[in-house]
Amino acid sequence: MPRVVFVLGLCGSGKSFRAKELADQGFRSFDEKITGRPVHPDWPNTAYFEFVQAVVDGENCVVTDIAFYSRDLRQRVISELKSKRSDAVIEWECFDIVDRETANYNCEHDPERTMDDIKRNLKQNQETFQYLQNDRDALPADCKRLPTVRRAGG
Repeated sequence: MPRVVFVLGLCGSGKSFRAKELADQGFRSFDEKITGRPVHPDWPNTAYFEFVQAVVDGENCVVTDIAFYSRDLRQRVISELKSKRSDAVIEWECFDIVDRETANYNCEHDPERTMDDIKRNLKQNQETFQYLQNDRDALPADCKRLPTVRRAGG
């Protein structure tokens, strides 16, 4: 039975770090930062179909994509996965969305991000934070809560 872990969090919260931890444990990683492709069924250049096939094939997978804050999108993907692989175990891990300051700091001090990336990520964090403040039920009820940790050197 395949295990699927969706990791949610603001930009700079630690999603890619967590995905790497799980990849080191044998999970196939669908981390948009690493692959350069989102896992959204409707977006261009998506890794979604590869992800679904990996689950069908019985692979453990980890997915990071901020789009899964959308309750409708989560339900849609869960329904599709369960229809194709009813024994799939789906888990949610959510980084602390209240600590936007630390997530923003991590973005600003990430040597792999360009200035344009940082600006886009800070804007996305603001929008996501506002969205979640207006819809406190947007987080999956059964998500495992993870703390956002400040990058070393700060």
